Amino acid sequence: MLWKNDQIFVTLVFEKETLQRNYRIMSTPQNTAGNRKQRIFEIIQIAGGTDAASRAFDRIIIILIIVSIIITTAQTFPLPPLAENVLFVLDAVCMIAFTVEYGLRLWTADLLYPSGSHPYLRFLISPAAVID
Repeated sequence: MLWKNDQIFVTLVFEKETLQRNYRIMSTPQNTAGNRKQRIFEIIQIAGGTDAASRAFDRIIIILIIVSIIITTAQTFPLPPLAENVLFVLDAVCMIAFTVEYGLRLWTADLLYPSGSHPYLRFLISPAAVID
């Protein structure tokens, strides 16, 4: 009976040390930053399957594009001052969101173009970036 308890104790100590070692490896700032950048890249790219965050991001961007088109169209008509102010604020929110998205895409360009040189420049002159 003692042997079984000692074996369980040794197993628990070994698992605890393994978990602590794995935690130290995973919590290094470089690894966390790399994982964060990779995750952001996965989210901002077009959703390819079961990634709910990526699908949600795509839907939000599509909604913002539609809202921005509606705002731009509405601003061509004479509007009451209150409506102009509301549209101005909504347009500013859309512009900030698009700027953040563009910045994130630029930041993760090295993951989009892993081979070759100057991935950030390649992103900046890509057709999708020019349209954005």
